[in-house]
Amino acid sequence: MKRLLAAPVGLALALFASGQEAAEPREASELAEMQPRINRAIDGGIDHLVSTQLLDGSWPEHQNLYPSGATALAAYALVKSGVPPRHQAVRRALAYLDQHPPERTYEAGCHLLLYAALDPAIYRSRAEIALDALLEWQVGDWGYPGTHGDPSASHRDLSNTQYGALGLWAATKLDLQVPRAAWAELARATLDYLQQVEDAAATPPGFGYRPNGTAASGSMTTAGVSVLSLAMPHLDKGLRTEAERAYRRGLLWLDGNFKPNANPGGGWKEYYLYGVERVGAFTGETHFNGMNWYLAGARHLLGEQKGAGYWGGEGDWNVITSFVLLFLTKASGPVTGSKGRSARTYGTDDPVVGINLRASGDDPLAIWISSFGEKLREDWCPDGEVDKGPRVVSVEYLTSGGVLLPDSRDGGAEWLHTARTAADGWHKPGFEPDGRRWKRGLGGFGRPDSPQLVVRTPWIEPELRLLHTLRLDPSDLIAPRLELSFSAVAIAGADRPKVELVKLYDEETAFADLLTGGEGSSAAAAEGRAKSGDQHLVVNGNRSNPRMPGWVFPIREKPVPGEFRYMRFAWRKDSGPIRLHLAVDGEWTRAVRYRSGPDPKPGEKSVLIEKDPPKRWTVVTVDLWEALQHDGLLTGIGLDPADAKGKGEGRFDAIYLASTKKALRRIPGLRDVAPSWRGAAVEASAQDASSGPSSGVALSDAGTLRLWINGVEVLDLAEPVPDYEIVLADDELIELLRRGDNTFAVLLQNGVLGSAFDLSLRDDKRLARFQGDHAKPTGSKRYAARVKFPRPGPYSVRARVELYDPESGETGIVESPDLDVQIHSAFAGEMLEYVTDSSRNLLSKTRPRVSASSQRNNWPATQAVDDRQGLGWMCADGDPNPALKIQLPKPTRADTLTISPIGGPLPGKTGQAKRVQIFLNGKMDAPIVADVPRSRTRKTVVSLGKPVRLRSLEIRIVDREGPQGVEFPAVGFAEVELQLRRAK
Repeated sequence: MKRLLAAPVGLALALFASGQEAAEPREASELAEMQPRINRAIDGGIDHLVSTQLLDGSWPEHQNLYPSGATALAAYALVKSGVPPRHQAVRRALAYLDQHPPERTYEAGCHLLLYAALDPAIYRSRAEIALDALLEWQVGDWGYPGTHGDPSASHRDLSNTQYGALGLWAATKLDLQVPRAAWAELARATLDYLQQVEDAAATPPGFGYRPNGTAASGSMTTAGVSVLSLAMPHLDKGLRTEAERAYRRGLLWLDGNFKPNANPGGGWKEYYLYGVERVGAFTGETHFNGMNWYLAGARHLLGEQKGAGYWGGEGDWNVITSFVLLFLTKASGPVTGSKGRSARTYGTDDPVVGINLRASGDDPLAIWISSFGEKLREDWCPDGEVDKGPRVVSVEYLTSGGVLLPDSRDGGAEWLHTARTAADGWHKPGFEPDGRRWKRGLGGFGRPDSPQLVVRTPWIEPELRLLHTLRLDPSDLIAPRLELSFSAVAIAGADRPKVELVKLYDEETAFADLLTGGEGSSAAAAEGRAKSGDQHLVVNGNRSNPRMPGWVFPIREKPVPGEFRYMRFAWRKDSGPIRLHLAVDGEWTRAVRYRSGPDPKPGEKSVLIEKDPPKRWTVVTVDLWEALQHDGLLTGIGLDPADAKGKGEGRFDAIYLASTKKALRRIPGLRDVAPSWRGAAVEASAQDASSGPSSGVALSDAGTLRLWINGVEVLDLAEPVPDYEIVLADDELIELLRRGDNTFAVLLQNGVLGSAFDLSLRDDKRLARFQGDHAKPTGSKRYAARVKFPRPGPYSVRARVELYDPESGETGIVESPDLDVQIHSAFAGEMLEYVTDSSRNLLSKTRPRVSASSQRNNWPATQAVDDRQGLGWMCADGDPNPALKIQLPKPTRADTLTISPIGGPLPGKTGQAKRVQIFLNGKMDAPIVADVPRSRTRKTVVSLGKPVRLRSLEIRIVDREGPQGVEFPAVGFAEVELQLRRAK
């Protein structure tokens, strides 16, 4: 050690300011050189903790034993790292701690450390609760759960004891009274953890985990030294002398055994290094084993940080990251090593760019124009003023996200709608709708099973008229955009005869032309080798179509005429695998697959018919609902005799659907009858499809749309617009609008398969505006603004500048490129509601039976209803139809369902749900469809309308996103909650 071992902590704290002040000139220089890297590392660790905080304000580690331990520790690390108490992460963590008072020693100690780092006047009463618990649990020292308050407890340990001592120390900083007897009992118990050695002068003893003889380790010796240093100022002379002797021996052990890259004796090195930091703070020691402990530890930890900003591995990264932050910021000293979080800056100066934008901070965010590019100055500045800058008329700072007319992605706007004919002029301003004919409903409109959008108002009639009045001022608009989604649902049912038996293929030469997908070929063959009649299909490679024209066949568990459950087909192949795929709901992601022979694609779930390929014609009867396990619509077929290399020839024949097995007896009577699903339009679309790849929906199926704005027709469509395309924008749109009320009118005609419609009006949002002085060059003026955002997340901002040319007298608009910023500390009101949602969760008051389509290891279905955001359900990799089923033990009244995303870094190649279908009480024909917010800081909130008595609930994930190249990534939910928000 570079100086004499410290006197008791009262003197040591007076000597200790920081490791940097006590370092030699060479060390001070090295620390100054390292400090920017340390600051960046601290920022990365802060970002990680903020991004992994769960919706209820907690961090998830070890919540089964310590519901609030990791949360108090992480919040303490954030505060000591310079994150202000007003930051949303700290506010949410404190709210969570209010809901979860400490239950164990570690928790109580961390609660008190956090409260002492904040305002004592505000948190003193909370700290009293934690202190009372610590004193009640003390048995001299402290131990693990089950031993608190039991003097005969068999388990006592120095790790728990040091957190108890830290809690007492923090309580004194909050001006709470800690009895001297508690300090004395603590010191006597801690002496028991010092190793017993024959010659302490020759071999200084360290401290062990258990009392009376346990081997010493670095982390426990730092714990013993810290505990005694905190206790000594409160001890009588005799006990103080004994404690000081043990304290000095522990320091000598550390001086001989210190390592910056490992915990001597084993254990978490980050936990140990945080212990070293405490010893340095409480004793004033700057060197151990000839090394500046802070420089050596920081140097090692900087090399250990992961790219995402954390330290440690999956399962404990938040706890370990917290320990590292507390070390790097020298959190235990009277003044932390951190001067507050470094200001985050965005943007650069590029002379090629017209307007260079910079930003700094978080909430609020400072934005300013840092420079004008060379060419812009040449274009807008007269000779002699190029270096002085252009003349500015006005500056606006803009961001995207302004919604004037919301579509279903933002909850939907309320429209007047009617499926009846309307009086002339209904689409013009001034029309007064008849309240008996016109109803109110939220967009979008269509069948509830629409895969393209969230349908909030069902529409199945041939026609639909819509009206919406929007009040606005066109002069306030910046860059308005009218976005539209209108497409064939493609999975909806069409009116058809209520029969029990349908021929899909038998004796048809044109059927092969409808199979427009796949890499193989298909053709009708009349070689006298058919199973049924003369014709059959010969397929090389694979051929498919997920949306066969006219195919919309409901698959039901208990079908009535017009609905189906069973299929019969015949196939054969000389060798190798043969498969038949059935597309459900218009997609292969929801498919039923059958195979015989070896499986060429083990990742695709399929039903094995026979182990060996059917070398002779084999008739197969299958139960579609049994394989599907839920209702659906059969929309397409794939015939695949290909092996793993995509090669192979197979034959197929006599494909029929039936409501019952008994109905299959009537097949011979249908053999020579044209299929009921075919027609002239099908033949025509098949002819078109044969010339190129299929779009999945024939244009004739899509329906038509007409749109008027203030009586002016602006759109007349007879083709789909499936992806919220911009159909009208900017000046062209502004010219159609007027100040005051604006009438939007829509006439929809349904398609064969059922159509879906949604519309929104969006504009940029103005963050700030400045008036310039075009009479003189802008000079050094930067038009700095401080702006706030509604919630955490990524945003793009840009500057829109109106410039003046003094030579021509003309003005023009120039915009900067978008500047991407990340807001961390903004606070949204519902964040605190999320913290208390568990107290309103009706599922937590029952014991529902939960099952799932599949589950990933350590992510069982039961974790989706355990009332903990730190756990959850996740389906297995490759599950094409993820679903969660909840069966309530008794009917429960609820009007709101919430679904929480899985928080924190996701394990492996996992994804995130984008859209879900929700089925209540087993009603599979009327799902509620909901979009899942992309942000992990938001829940999916689904209103059930009026209170519903729920007996069962099924949630299907029908759309997801994930890593590139992964077809069916694992997805799931952290928590599913039911609430009754309306008054009973």
